[in-house]
Amino acid sequence: MTIEVLNDIQASIVRRLFEQDGLRFSQVNTTQLPTDQFSYHLRQLLKVNYIEKLPNQTYRLTAKGKQRAILLHPHNRGFIEQGFTAVVVVVCKKENGKTFYLLQERDRVPYRGLAAIPGDKVYYGESTENAAKRALELQTGLSGTPKLKSIWHIRDVVAEETVQDKFFYVYLVHHFEGEVKQTGITGNNKWMPSSQLKAEGVLHNTADIVESTLSDSLTYHEKMYVVSDY
Repeated sequence: MTIEVLNDIQASIVRRLFEQDGLRFSQVNTTQLPTDQFSYHLRQLLKVNYIEKLPNQTYRLTAKGKQRAILLHPHNRGFIEQGFTAVVVVVCKKENGKTFYLLQERDRVPYRGLAAIPGDKVYYGESTENAAKRALELQTGLSGTPKLKSIWHIRDVVAEETVQDKFFYVYLVHHFEGEVKQTGITGNNKWMPSSQLKAEGVLHNTADIVESTLSDSLTYHEKMYVVSDY
């Protein structure tokens, strides 16, 4: 269980224990609230495993509590919202002198019906390389050795509102084994010539991401895309 917004008392407890751990009840209760009232809020934080009570009757943040405290907003009771981290796997091949890229026609929102580079989110504690290998197999049925080529921070904006904030680790796969399966976890796979990466029906960031894999060195990119439909 995770609390998305703390109340004022709980936020003060978390901040106090973030500054110094191993504190006794009276040291945590800096506002001198009635014992019953303050104990209630301590119990709520114990319940969600944000804090723990030690045998010597002192309190400290748990590992989960420290993780949440880092993201606690400095000026209010909420937590700082951050973009998600994902990998995309650019798979390419050459046939008859032309370069083709493996795209996936999305059958899920957002951007249902558009062709995009396959990928997946990076799980907590997972390396981006392992995430890329996992995404390659699950999405395409192929195996290979992905090589990190670029890192992107992308914001998609609709009517001046950010609707997606994401960090992409872009991996390139030149040499692969296996047969491309028809359907991945987010849509149908298809090869598309490089000349069509900016065509209608292709996700707006596809050509830019593919182009970034052509550099000989690792590159970083930050870009905002204004989109009309999400």
